[in-house]
Amino acid sequence: MDLTYREKDSPVHRLGILPKALMFGTLGLLALLYSDVLFLISIILACLLLSYLGRVDASVIGLLRFFTLFALVVFIVNIIANQHGQSPLFETSFRFYFWRINFRITVESISAAARMVLRLLALILSFLLFTLTTRPEDIMARFSTVRGLEGFGLLLGLAYRFMPVIVTDGIEIRDSLRTRGVRFEEGTRMERARSYASLGVPLLINSLDRSMQLSEALEARGYGSGRRWVVPPLTGDRYDVLVSLYYLLLGGSLLLLWIFWGFGEAGIIAGAFIPFQPLLFLVLVVPAIWRWKRDRN
Repeated sequence: MDLTYREKDSPVHRLGILPKALMFGTLGLLALLYSDVLFLISIILACLLLSYLGRVDASVIGLLRFFTLFALVVFIVNIIANQHGQSPLFETSFRFYFWRINFRITVESISAAARMVLRLLALILSFLLFTLTTRPEDIMARFSTVRGLEGFGLLLGLAYRFMPVIVTDGIEIRDSLRTRGVRFEEGTRMERARSYASLGVPLLINSLDRSMQLSEALEARGYGSGRRWVVPPLTGDRYDVLVSLYYLLLGGSLLLLWIFWGFGEAGIIAGAFIPFQPLLFLVLVVPAIWRWKRDRN
């Protein structure tokens, strides 16, 4: 699973950093605010279509395979922790030392667990797509144009670059330990957990060594000496400005609808705006489809 940025010729890659940040920020904001299951599915479908248009669907599919086990754990934990609801499907009780514990599964708890899984998936996909289609240098350059945020831009860009690098280092260390006889897919669950725990120390040492090399490289280039370094401003075409305005208006409108009219809120599964859910999926991906058709012509 490759989570590093690759230069590709796609409609999503060609977007400027500002409209791209607004696009995926809108997706993440809607995933946080909306509780309607069908709305959350629409956001995930929009992310999947954007991954196809951005030609990063292979990395997204690899993430979905990894997310399956994590989603199952989140789903079970939410059902165990949430004992509320008026529509029970299963009820039981058992004694734990001096306490008598009642356990039940309700329709509401299943719905809440499903919404949590879908919300996490939508947030992860929106952040991953922004990572896979945006150069870290563009992030640093954009923040460096704002006075007072130069250091924050560098910090954000380095963290943004380091996360996929750490994942890649973990995969390489795992393969290296596998050649030395460490079994990650065999044995009991405790044995496999110990095998994966052996990745921690070499990964930590490798990350610290990489950070030391980075700090020495920054000092060698005079960073922090007090001299302001100049970054050329990022340029964008008229289409980027239109897309930025489009997602500003879209995000603001959907936020106002959520605040004043409960747009996106749901009881068990869906709310009262079912006819608008396919429309939401379409309006989220209209700019990318427009650019894709324009580039093909």
